[in-house]
Amino acid sequence: MNMCYCPYCLSPIPEGERCPVCGQAAGDYERFPYYLPPGTILAGRYLLGRVLDEENLQLRYLSRDLRRDRIVVVVEFFSRNLAHRGLDGGGGAPTFYNQEKERFYYELELKFLSEALAVARIGSPPGAIGIRDLFPANNTAYYVADYEGLPLRAYLEQKGGRIPPEELFPMAEPLYGALAALHRAGRYRAEFSPDKIMVENGKLRIPAFCWDMDEQKVADELGGPSGRLQLSRFFPLERMQGTKGMGPWTDVYGLAVLMTYCLTGSLLPNALDRFYENEETPNYDFWPGVALTPRQREGLSKALDLLPRGRFQSMGEMYTALYGAPGREREGSA
Repeated sequence: MNMCYCPYCLSPIPEGERCPVCGQAAGDYERFPYYLPPGTILAGRYLLGRVLDEENLQLRYLSRDLRRDRIVVVVEFFSRNLAHRGLDGGGGAPTFYNQEKERFYYELELKFLSEALAVARIGSPPGAIGIRDLFPANNTAYYVADYEGLPLRAYLEQKGGRIPPEELFPMAEPLYGALAALHRAGRYRAEFSPDKIMVENGKLRIPAFCWDMDEQKVADELGGPSGRLQLSRFFPLERMQGTKGMGPWTDVYGLAVLMTYCLTGSLLPNALDRFYENEETPNYDFWPGVALTPRQREGLSKALDLLPRGRFQSMGEMYTALYGAPGREREGSA
């Protein structure tokens, strides 16, 4: 009996049969022509499954590391605006539109390889998911990271859309140290997408590569409705307007939006809408019906200030405000 892997969860299944783990069948998976086919093996060890999500400059594949026998995510640089593939994957290599080859490799070096190498040098501070491998193939490049636990959005669905504060604050605690370490390395503008933040052993982890590599994406997110969560909702004013002056306080805002989303099940209006509506609703309650302590409510309110100078200036400041100084009894912790 021939065996294959389920493209949805990468469990081994008999060819032509439904997966006993997730209930899906290989034939159920529909992909765009520029996706590499499930079953593709890269670098002699990474077996690709379904595409988890895609952005303007990259595709993220659920994959199995055949050497380590564990699930990973393989991220491919591929700009569908500059290149395409045939339905069979075209052998893997991109076919370029018109004279876009030079631009493709310019973007690959500037916005993918340089970012991936910078993140790889940081390593994996506690609370972050680092890059394990980086390699060329198919006339493009790939990096690999662990994919353990459950995406936060899926965890929220299991919880009925909300996480109570007594559970959320201990879960989120590792993110503060991880983000502080990344900030020390000059990494700002994190993506707090619930599709990418992972829940592992009851703690939240952020991919160290979860950074905006493409400035155009901000404009794309602001341009209209999308089937996925709007990343622009996590952006403070200085990021949405593309101005200078971004720093740790930029991610302070994004993390506060993420925690608010977990507490309430709803995304806040984007910062521009909040700015224009602020005079009409100065005492707006971001967390109706949520039993926050005064410390938590005051700390999150400050983190959501529209002006950078009104927020905490570092993750350490935000952590101390919400949890108390290290070594003291922390409010909201288990």
